[in-house]
Amino acid sequence: KFTRVRVITTTDATCIPQQEFVSEHLDRLYNVVFPPIDDTLQEVGYTHLPQLDIVMAFAVSKAVRRAITEVYPDATFTNASAVVLGRIATFCKRQQLPDGALFAYTTPWQLFLYSVGNDKLLFANSFPLDQPKDSLFYLLSVWKTLNLNARKHQCYVAGESGSVEYLSEEAKKYLQNINVMSLSMES
Repeated sequence: KFTRVRVITTTDATCIPQQEFVSEHLDRLYNVVFPPIDDTLQEVGYTHLPQLDIVMAFAVSKAVRRAITEVYPDATFTNASAVVLGRIATFCKRQQLPDGALFAYTTPWQLFLYSVGNDKLLFANSFPLDQPKDSLFYLLSVWKTLNLNARKHQCYVAGESGSVEYLSEEAKKYLQNINVMSLSMES
């Protein structure tokens, strides 16, 4: 017996401002960003992130949802991007971090990048990694796109251990303020 079952998908996700979110239009909102899903195989789910007043929409396999809810009827579904972003937003509030920081959550196969300021989401994107070394390219590209200052702004790196060590050490060659933070999707 489990007291709580939460399924974390790694499917494509997009952020919707809470004031623009209408659950009846969820598929249409999701399809503004991604190609239409095959609604015989998938459905669009969502997770509300009250810390940032946004909704994260993501695709879920209908077969997976059905199989899990048959055994665990109260199971909840969310997305990896929503979990990471929610934890980063909570971390920012607790630590009262300066605005303009870039947050990276890295694994061997994916990089999530976020920027949060004044309790608002300023930037969010994820990048599939063909090789872990690609994470540095994406991090520096986003850093430049956001016009962040290499000496002034902070970069926080979290994720899976080998990926964090690589990205934080390589990023230190280009950015002055690299901070490794403890953040996990599992906890």
